[in-house]
Amino acid sequence: MGFEYRCKEPKRADAVRGRADLNGIDFLEVLDRDAPSEDLRQRILVVTFLNPLTATLSDENIRIEGGERVRDIGVTDVQPGSGSEAHILRVTLDKPGDFSWYTLRLVSGPASDPPPGGFDPVLSAVEFSFKVECPGDFDCKPRPAAPPEKYPEPVIDYLAKDYAGFRRLMLDRLSVTVPEWKERNPADVGVALVEVLAYAADQLSYYQDAAATEAYLGTARRRVSVRRHARLLDYRLHEGVNARAWVQIHVDADDVPLPEGTQLFTRMEGFPGRIPPNTELHDKALASGAEVFETLHAVKLFAGHKSMRFHTWGNERCVLPKGATRAVLSNKDGSIHLKAADVLILQDAADCHPVRLTMAKAGTDPVGNTGVVEIEWTDGDALPHDLDTARTVVLGNIVPADHGRTVTGGTLENVTFATPYDAKQPASAALVQDPRDALPDMELQPGDWNPKIDLLASGRFDQHFVLEIENDRSARIRFGDGIHGRQPSAELTATWRTGNGAAGNVGAKAIGHVVSPDSGVLSACNPMPAQGGIEPETLQQVRLYAPQAFRTQERAVVESDYAAMAQRHPEVHKAAATLRWTGSWHTVFITVDRRGGRRVDMDFENRLRVFLERFRLAGYDVEIEPPQFVSLEIVLKVCVQPGYFQGAVKQALFEKFRELFDPDQWTFGQTVYLSPLIAAAMSVPGVLWVEPLVFQRQGEGDRGELAAGRMTLGRLEIARLGNDPNRPESGTVDFEMEGGL
Repeated sequence: MGFEYRCKEPKRADAVRGRADLNGIDFLEVLDRDAPSEDLRQRILVVTFLNPLTATLSDENIRIEGGERVRDIGVTDVQPGSGSEAHILRVTLDKPGDFSWYTLRLVSGPASDPPPGGFDPVLSAVEFSFKVECPGDFDCKPRPAAPPEKYPEPVIDYLAKDYAGFRRLMLDRLSVTVPEWKERNPADVGVALVEVLAYAADQLSYYQDAAATEAYLGTARRRVSVRRHARLLDYRLHEGVNARAWVQIHVDADDVPLPEGTQLFTRMEGFPGRIPPNTELHDKALASGAEVFETLHAVKLFAGHKSMRFHTWGNERCVLPKGATRAVLSNKDGSIHLKAADVLILQDAADCHPVRLTMAKAGTDPVGNTGVVEIEWTDGDALPHDLDTARTVVLGNIVPADHGRTVTGGTLENVTFATPYDAKQPASAALVQDPRDALPDMELQPGDWNPKIDLLASGRFDQHFVLEIENDRSARIRFGDGIHGRQPSAELTATWRTGNGAAGNVGAKAIGHVVSPDSGVLSACNPMPAQGGIEPETLQQVRLYAPQAFRTQERAVVESDYAAMAQRHPEVHKAAATLRWTGSWHTVFITVDRRGGRRVDMDFENRLRVFLERFRLAGYDVEIEPPQFVSLEIVLKVCVQPGYFQGAVKQALFEKFRELFDPDQWTFGQTVYLSPLIAAAMSVPGVLWVEPLVFQRQGEGDRGELAAGRMTLGRLEIARLGNDPNRPESGTVDFEMEGGL
């Protein structure tokens, strides 16, 4: 009797087992490796019945059905068991079958299909395979399972997405399933459990929605998600950067130490210039809401550095010219103790200019036997304009300070981001920070844990961490996983600074208080405005700029690439690159036109080489070269209008040509035309007409430039006309004056 049922809980065998009037097949085993001889392998079937056999079965009562390639298998012998094996029947076949499924069926006779008397029609047949013990790479043929039991489905509002909706949904369901429970008091245990589940469901629903929302740059709302999406595009979302300022500390004694991290406050009414630390006055100052700055390194202060003057060797009405990098200070009372790396601020009526000293040498003026100090500063701090020495005050005791207050413990929020301070930088550039290179200003103890932008390059033993900022400026610390960055093994304590962004960009003289226990310290003042504070990048800006970040070239391969990368440096006006084979490898020679016409010295070369290192192609060397300057020689005949003094007109012409040949106005391969020079001379008041007499390269004679009206320069050549009497080789211009007074 065949059937097609597939049941999860077959109970037919249990109903037959133990009955004296009914029997059935329990299972069948094919003897393969356990056969008594090699010839009988897969030819002996051991059939186990549910109950002991009472009826005699012969080969005519057993039929083998099925098979694909091997069919019509006959039974040669049937041996029933005895004793403890009375429920076992051994059937011997004439041949083994193939890999397909076969059926052993009990029948009444050779021509009869019903089972013998006393055997259950359902359990009178069993499927089996001859090749059960044979290895194979094929999976078993799946059999359809019985359908799952269906239960009545409750009515559920799938639009419920919040706490109130889930609470109402569960209470409505309980009203159906437990109608006798009508309690709605919030103090009831059942109601409390419903509300707990509603809260958990609300959180889960939020995370399900957030997972889809945060998966895309265009829809993400969390700052951390946007930051990570942008990082995949090689775009760094910046968290802003704090402001920095040059601050002068006033003292009334010499050799007064000021340690690193000294707090400075913006001006507050009713507070003295010096505030003792760890006092009630200090606590009131912190609670007043004033902006806090902290010094970036330790300094020694001297009373004589408050206000210094230039020494002009007895001369009067002197000017320190634009581009100057050296001067002399008066030191009559010997109170000046300057040294290299000190910062001074040159303050006139209109402007303040910071300079970092490279040399400070004490000396004596033999006329009057007065003390002087010769000072020099870096080329990067060269004067941007002329300074009247009589109206300029030199301010010392200058210390760099940046916005932010150090705290230990507490909630991480509004963390200060800053770049490392470089005490070797020119003073005019030391306050400028790139926010994309800024890191959180914090420490973790114990151990030397360092903040990083990400952990992609961190090794398994590197004690690195990443500070991730959210939209509300709260922060959390992310450590490594033991592969990219080390996992902390102990509890850590954070020391960090709070204060970031444009709030620190205070105006000049806004800082007025210094926190110090030393009575020799009087007060503080910033002669120049604080600068550099930048607010964190908004998510809208990231969505706008990040998809375009990959278009910014960050590698140098051909010559034009190296020139373009060099021009990204703030001190480079223009650059040209030349690729040469130098015998064993390729070398890229970068010719640099430095801003302001400054020299390409060794310090600048080293800075530029470090800047270009991340763009350089592997296997290529980089060499920095100065440009090939072409000194000009120009002579013009000028007719002066009646009523004008020749000397005054000539002086105005020199000033005009000084402006025309400002170093930043000329660069590589720029042709010098004669007509604009004549037009410039004609624009000077008092000039009637101009006739060019000489227009050529200095010392090379006329090569037809005057007749052609232009001078063509090579790819690496730059025209210059310094007209400096101390450096006549830098080019000259002269005017032959006629007419006038």
